[in-house]
Amino acid sequence: MVYGFWFRADVPVSSSLASHTCTAIILFSMNRKSKILRFLKKLFIALLLFLIAFSGYVAIVTRNVNDMTLRQRVLKAVYPAFTWLNKITGKNSKVFTNESPASPPQSLYNLSIALNNGDSIPLSNYKEKNYYW
Repeated sequence: MVYGFWFRADVPVSSSLASHTCTAIILFSMNRKSKILRFLKKLFIALLLFLIAFSGYVAIVTRNVNDMTLRQRVLKAVYPAFTWLNKITGKNSKVFTNESPASPPQSLYNLSIALNNGDSIPLSNYKEKNYYW
C-alpha cells in the first residue's frame, strides 16, 4: 500500500508539481496520524466505559458484603465467568480412572493402631462399623 505520491529524482519536474507532491505527502501522513489518534481516542473511551460498567457491576454484586477487600470483591464478581469459561472450553475437567487396578499388599484391617498409653488396637475391630472422623 502506497501512502502519498512519489517522483523520481532523475526526471526533471517543474517546481509547482514538486511542491504539490510534497504537500500531498504531508497531507497523507497527517491524515494517517489523525486516524490513529481518533482510533486511540475511541479505544480509550470504550475502555473507560467498560471500567465504569464493571466497577458498577462489582458494587451491585457485593453490596451486602462489608468485610471484603477490593480484590476479594472483584474475584467474587468474576468467579462465575471463570467457571462458565472453564465449562465451555473443557479445561480442568479431566477425569482420572484406574485402568489396571492393583491390589493392596495387605488389607487395611490387618493393621493395628498404637494408642498414647502404649496399647494397640487392631483395625479389624472396626470392620463392619461406620465411623466418621
